[in-house]
Amino acid sequence: MQTTMSVATLFVLLFGLGGGVPLGVPPAEEDPLMARVAPPKCLFYTTWAGTAEPNPQSGNQTEQLLAEPEVQHLAAEIERMVNQALRLAAEKAPPERAALVRDLSEWWRRILTRPAALFVSDVELKRGKPEIHAGAVFQLGEDAGKFEAMLLKHLRRALGGAVEEVKIEGETAYRIQLGPDVPAITWGVTEGYLGIGIGQGTLEAIVERSEAEPPEWLTRVRERLPIERRSTLTYIGARQIRELIFSATKGPNVREIAGAMGLENLAWIGSTTGLDETGFVNRAFLAIDGEPQGLLALLEKPLTREDLGPIPRDATAAVAARFDSVQLWKTVLSIAEAADPRAHQELLRNVGRLERETGIELRQGVLEPLGEVWRFYLAPNQGGLMFTGLTAVIDVKDPDRLAQTLRQFRDMVVRMSDRRNGPRIEQFTFAGREIQFFIARQKGFPLAPAWILTDDRLVIGLFPQTVKAYLSREEGSESLAAVAEVARLFESNQAPNKLAFVNTREVFESTYPLLMMGVMGAQVATAELQRQGFDIDISALPSAGAIGKHLIPSVTAVERTDAGIEVISRQTIPGGNIGSSAPVAVALLLPAVQAAREAARRAQSMNNMKQIGLALHNYHDTYRHFPAQYSTGPEGKPLLSWRVHILPYLEQAPLYEEFRLDEPWDSEHNRKLIARMPPVYRVPGRDMEGKTHYLAASGEAAIFTGGKPGSIREIIDGTSNTIAVVEANDEAAVTWTKPEDLDVGMNDLISRLVGVRPKGFLALLADGSVRFVDEKIDRDTLKALFTRRGGEAAAKW
Repeated sequence: MQTTMSVATLFVLLFGLGGGVPLGVPPAEEDPLMARVAPPKCLFYTTWAGTAEPNPQSGNQTEQLLAEPEVQHLAAEIERMVNQALRLAAEKAPPERAALVRDLSEWWRRILTRPAALFVSDVELKRGKPEIHAGAVFQLGEDAGKFEAMLLKHLRRALGGAVEEVKIEGETAYRIQLGPDVPAITWGVTEGYLGIGIGQGTLEAIVERSEAEPPEWLTRVRERLPIERRSTLTYIGARQIRELIFSATKGPNVREIAGAMGLENLAWIGSTTGLDETGFVNRAFLAIDGEPQGLLALLEKPLTREDLGPIPRDATAAVAARFDSVQLWKTVLSIAEAADPRAHQELLRNVGRLERETGIELRQGVLEPLGEVWRFYLAPNQGGLMFTGLTAVIDVKDPDRLAQTLRQFRDMVVRMSDRRNGPRIEQFTFAGREIQFFIARQKGFPLAPAWILTDDRLVIGLFPQTVKAYLSREEGSESLAAVAEVARLFESNQAPNKLAFVNTREVFESTYPLLMMGVMGAQVATAELQRQGFDIDISALPSAGAIGKHLIPSVTAVERTDAGIEVISRQTIPGGNIGSSAPVAVALLLPAVQAAREAARRAQSMNNMKQIGLALHNYHDTYRHFPAQYSTGPEGKPLLSWRVHILPYLEQAPLYEEFRLDEPWDSEHNRKLIARMPPVYRVPGRDMEGKTHYLAASGEAAIFTGGKPGSIREIIDGTSNTIAVVEANDEAAVTWTKPEDLDVGMNDLISRLVGVRPKGFLALLADGSVRFVDEKIDRDTLKALFTRRGGEAAAKW
């Protein structure tokens, strides 16, 4: 599979996601019919031109790239692999389905490389169910009759009587009705075109519009987003979709969320892609009724050439933007409040806790002193292409206040450095400036973030060397604004509010060897695929020279206009428009979004457990022992969990004082306090009404042994090798005040632990650190980790 991924990676690099060779690059002449069939009322519409043979004599670098013999060979190899995959699927499928797969393998390329249009004209809610009206038109040319016969044969074989013949304007068409609650699908082939209509009367309307003029909204998109040789065009009726969502969603805060995000007055979104004189162009426009709101309102003032001054001309990648950080923070809070008031309050509590712990106020101490221009870049003399060379340069409008904040940060680190192996801040002088840098002194944190504060800028690097490189630049040296592709952005009256730049050729030439290493290491996987009948030719990968010479810098600019916001990208590599690439992008981003959400929740849970660990140690410092697993009454009856008794060390002393310590957890009085469980006991993403997933490891050999308190000196196996508290799964969660935890003597402990985190669980060790434990951990090792003096070896976990 490594080789397959290598081929796929290069294929994506060459042809983009959704806007490459299959969808009209280089574009052939547009088919006027695709514009005429667009509905007057439209929620969504996308069309692509046919694909022409690339001209090697063209002055356009994208077309020259696609005309390269090696790239043509790769495209042919990709097509062969797709057909081979379909053939293998047919061999394993039932006979009838296998015949369909074989027939489709002859048609997929012809359909995707000829003009087509797809649209959704309307969605109505009837009796609580959506009724969709959508359609599609494909140009099939002289092969249309063959395609009709093939499709009709398979539909009748599969659906039988559900396929009926109808007449539309005297032409034969076919209607499929799969059930009373399923929209009818009508399709037909005429004059070289395949038409498909979903919903009653949709195909009839397509036929009627085939002789009409294009709708007004389509003409508006074309005029707003002109491209010399158009490949794709997409339109999204944001206003209509928004009202549809408002009417279908019963939540009271939907409009508030839309307003906070700036979607309340978004009228429509359009996008076009294609070729200009030099490369590939992607233009998108967000039309806005009135003034931008929410996030869109942040794009207020344009950048200037001088704003790019700190970014060196030879930057490999760079991003520059102008926005008000205080306004951004307010917008984030308003979105959070509209989306989830409880999450909003938790965010404010976490920020407040952080401010109290550090002594630094986020808004007054950090956001307000910063200016409006933010720059991030990588440059060869500051660490090369890798992230280690990342440098941030941010304008400062109140250097004195920001200097005070940096001193507060330093004082906090100094206090922390008094602890064993605590972090520290070092400083040195370079080029007449004092550079400070942070040393974490912890495993898993290899960075040494450094910074300097000048009269007007804050410079931050992941290592001191990047800040030194920034100071080493000669005064008056050329900036990114001198690069021709960037300079053109400032030649008109409308300068960008945000821009992104990538020296594509340099990135490609630096990463191409990594691709080759992946290919070299894939021989075993290739052999296995070949044994399964799937042949891969790794020699089809083009050489670096065939690609690199055609790559021009990629530049994306976001511009605010009187009517809305426009995004323009220019590059060599074809990239899809928002319509053709959206399904692919969503498919790719969903796992990433889920992973990001899981990472954030995991980090917050680890922070909760660290606070619990700190509270346990502070309790130990006070009483010379940890709290008992639970307090007991006169007859030894368990009363309240250890989680209650460490409340004073979690800044929850007032709540602790409300408990009646001589009564059990479920007494009439104490039961009323269950609902007031502190946030630190709640696992992010889980809300189980007073239940917590944070359980002590309990048992005769564990740290917590019923009503008897334990101490650090009893942990003979070492505090870094002994688990004190775990994050258990939903089934194991208990009421937080109840004297109940995880019995480490039970069988199959993993079944009680894994579930909240994928493939493992979090554990708080007796030394206060938190680690992730893989579900595949050796069971003897896991047992050893739960014992305080078992003498077992648990070092390699």
